Amino acid sequence: MEVYTVRIIATISLIGAALTLVFFVTVPEILSQETGVVSGGDAATFTVNTVVDTLDANPGDGVCADAAGACSLRAAIGEANAFAGADTIMMAAGTFTQTLVAPNDDVNAGGDWDISSVITMIGTGEASCSLQPAVSPGVATERVLDVRPGGDLRLSRVTVRNGNFSGTMTDATRGAGIENLGVLTLDSVTVRDNQITSNNGDPFGAGIYNAGTAMTLNSSAVHANAILRQTVGNVFGGGIASISETTITTTNSFIGNSAFANGGSVFGAGLYLENRFTVNMSGTVVAGSLAGSTGGTNGSGVSAISNAGAAVFNATGCSFRNNSASGSAGGQGVGLYFLTTSAGTNTLIANLDNVSVKENNGTPDGVGIGSAVNGGNMTLNISRSSITDNIGGVAGGGMFVTDAGNSTAAGHATVNLTNTTISGNTANGGGGGIALQGDRTGANLNFVTIAGNSAGGGGGILLAASGTVTIKNSIVGDNAGGTSPDISGPIVSGDYNNIENLAGATISGTTTHNANGDAQLGPLVEYVGATVHMPSLMSPVLNSIPSGINDCGTTIHTDQRVVVQRPQGGACDKGSVERVISASISGRVLTSGGLPIRNAAVTLYGLPQPVVTYTGSFGYYYFQDVPGEVGYTLRASTRRFEFPPFYSLSVYLIGDRSDLDFVADPNFMRASE
Repeated sequence: MEVYTVRIIATISLIGAALTLVFFVTVPEILSQETGVVSGGDAATFTVNTVVDTLDANPGDGVCADAAGACSLRAAIGEANAFAGADTIMMAAGTFTQTLVAPNDDVNAGGDWDISSVITMIGTGEASCSLQPAVSPGVATERVLDVRPGGDLRLSRVTVRNGNFSGTMTDATRGAGIENLGVLTLDSVTVRDNQITSNNGDPFGAGIYNAGTAMTLNSSAVHANAILRQTVGNVFGGGIASISETTITTTNSFIGNSAFANGGSVFGAGLYLENRFTVNMSGTVVAGSLAGSTGGTNGSGVSAISNAGAAVFNATGCSFRNNSASGSAGGQGVGLYFLTTSAGTNTLIANLDNVSVKENNGTPDGVGIGSAVNGGNMTLNISRSSITDNIGGVAGGGMFVTDAGNSTAAGHATVNLTNTTISGNTANGGGGGIALQGDRTGANLNFVTIAGNSAGGGGGILLAASGTVTIKNSIVGDNAGGTSPDISGPIVSGDYNNIENLAGATISGTTTHNANGDAQLGPLVEYVGATVHMPSLMSPVLNSIPSGINDCGTTIHTDQRVVVQRPQGGACDKGSVERVISASISGRVLTSGGLPIRNAAVTLYGLPQPVVTYTGSFGYYYFQDVPGEVGYTLRASTRRFEFPPFYSLSVYLIGDRSDLDFVADPNFMRASE
């Protein structure tokens, strides 16, 4: 960046003399946005004013200007790469298309836009600002963006599309949309319509290929990207493939892509992970990903493989749904797939909290969740979640856990399920809800409901080989599985279970307070954000676990919905949901100025007959012992005050409510009588 020395002369009058001072001050060059830079200190902001793909006329001078004086995107990136500090590039609305060709270039001379420093690029919105190497999908010979080692790109409010590689795959052809070898952050970005077609070599990451240290997606979408392997071999990550020791964070984002292999296996049509990773997903949807192969598929939605050390996968408030797998019956997992390989140090911990795994379909085992331990220990902690309506596969419609037939593997696979519902899943073989296969597998179920699943055997739970399943405070019923409708195999009871049909099951452990028979569950319905089977008011599972006993109100304080406390009524219910038997509704009726209104009538609708109560001197009303788990409507009326037309309050009652206030509308006040 050029600088100028400015001479400042100041004359100060003193008694009887004048003193002249001369200052020499060095200041940075300040340029207008018309010339493409506003700078100060070590950072600069470049404003792109043309969609034409041109080189900067004098890279490194701090001025974004091509030969014609315009600031192109490539020129701005070139200056930012050369400029010290964290720079910003502002892009106007438009479609930025690569026209400069420079095969295998990594210095931004042509082809993909190369990022080698700390740069923030901001567009005008995903619908109005696009970056692409070609005007149509499947015809380009380049990716869109390349974050080089040491580069750090924060990209906002743009669409990245139409990147394409075809032919023999090498390291240089990974990531048709974006390659990240440094740090990548996407804020409100869509990555779509990027493609890889391989006739030789393994393809990785049609949308994004991550071999950097960190990648973050905020309110972004990676979808409609595709990989096709034309020759026999494997495919990795139709949407995103990550192979490095890295941290990945996704928040309120969407992933849905496709991957197809001819004779090999597909790993992660949506998202593929390997190495020593830490993944934190929140509010993210992985849906509609499609994997197809005659050699088997492993994780159409997500495939997470620990093969280089300790790996961690965290998902909170996420949904893995409507993913599908076609082709060979080989492979595992459609919604999610977890694997540890080789060495005993290759471990994996997955924490799934408030997660929905539903409506996935295909031929692999474990249509909802598939997991295999072939290396170090694997622990899957699943809480406050639902695994529902996953269809297909030979074993484990909802979930499949195996040691891959490797009885000498160093690790053990353990599944811990708490406050979780497993329902509506099917398998062609055994274990409609859950199937465990192998000596090095086990599961612990606490406050779990397994209902409405179907399979050839063990409609609810199938335990093959000598693994261990411990179950307490749970419900297993209304499943279909031939001669073993609910459970096939040995189960260790931790007491307070309701197992409808014991045919095919061998129960050991503590059974003192177990019960058999119909739990009288309602249909699978979403109640307050959780998908559960609500027990009827006459269900034998209600208030059956004394408070302070067997984790009731001690280790476990809430049900699957979190907002409902355990216990209700002095004792906990079995299964994933705690039914609220009754609660109170109260509030105040006030003037627009906040003064209490006396003798206002408040009507409660939702019971067989409306119920009316009246406010007291301070404007309070109160309904006591109102049946819980019901939706109600309240309306208020007075002789003098009126409320807005059609004004009412609605509440689904899952606990005492004391905040349902009515405020009169001054525009509808009647004259006093």
